[in-house]
Amino acid sequence: MKFNGKHISFSFDGESHSSEINLSIRGIDKKDISVDYIKKQLKRRNPGLFFNSQRSEDDDFTILNSKKEDNQICVVFKNTNFEKKDYNDNKGFLRPSHSDYTQLLIKGFVSSGGGEFSGRLTLPIVFVGSIAKYLLEKRNIFILSRIRLLGKIEEINNDYCLENYKNKTEASPFFPTMSNDFLENCFNLLKQTKENKDSIGGVVETVVFNSPRAIGGVFDDSLESQISKVIFSIPGVKGVSFGDGFDIATKKGSEAMDAFVLDEGAIKTKENHNGGINGGFTNGMPIIINTAIKPTPTIKKPIKSLNYLTNKEQTVEFKGNYDVCFVNRAIPAIEGLVAFVLLDLIYDKEKRKE
Repeated sequence: MKFNGKHISFSFDGESHSSEINLSIRGIDKKDISVDYIKKQLKRRNPGLFFNSQRSEDDDFTILNSKKEDNQICVVFKNTNFEKKDYNDNKGFLRPSHSDYTQLLIKGFVSSGGGEFSGRLTLPIVFVGSIAKYLLEKRNIFILSRIRLLGKIEEINNDYCLENYKNKTEASPFFPTMSNDFLENCFNLLKQTKENKDSIGGVVETVVFNSPRAIGGVFDDSLESQISKVIFSIPGVKGVSFGDGFDIATKKGSEAMDAFVLDEGAIKTKENHNGGINGGFTNGMPIIINTAIKPTPTIKKPIKSLNYLTNKEQTVEFKGNYDVCFVNRAIPAIEGLVAFVLLDLIYDKEKRKE
């Protein structure tokens, strides 16, 4: 698996139940990273809240000494806590809404624990994204997120002041919201969902503050295209939108206009229905991205589906470690990939000016 930017890139290999995951990053010097910052972001990916998977991995990593290039970083993550038996007991069972059947079509077999399609593979993504976020923050560019919707409950927010957004979301870093009331409502819903042996999805709002203007491209190089492509690589993501997203289709033109105004000598828009992007390029307003994440398809209730080895339907009760909700765990991966795209585009713009 690889992500190639114009100036920075990364690739990784491994699976959920392989002995290790290997990551290679090019275009970033090792001296420019912060190990403490990386560890903080990795903790957000695996916080161990009561509704998250109880698979206990330390997420430790080893940064290897690269003898090939100064701007290459090689990293190894060890997988230590998994039970293949929990999956082998149900061999041949095609888990609904998982990649099992498409794996079978592509490879002729189904890898244990989801293989390379598992959420475990967000580990190297968050590692790389942490570096990109750290380098952007040194440029005073901040990428923050909140859980906007969980199941059918939603928190409306119109406050896009960086200081307010940062203070409110960082008050609960492993499940960021804009208010304690919404946080409490979410936890009550998650507790109820867990008791019912079910799962739940949601929507994450991600905001880029202080983005430079005129970053992006046209057509398939548009900023929306590049961000959507990488976010859809995160397992469980089913939708990406910008600004008002699909809601903008319900508005009249007069209701969805982002009129330009002069604010203390700077050109801004009065509203931000388009989420900080016009014609595929940033316009200087906060970039607003919404990511829809599906509920975990494997639940503790009995599940009925086809067994491809017997060609018969069967009912299975799964053991193993599963998230009641993994919306919060996806946040550092979303932020990291957005950071990766933006940093690469900023580098490209700066190189073209030289």
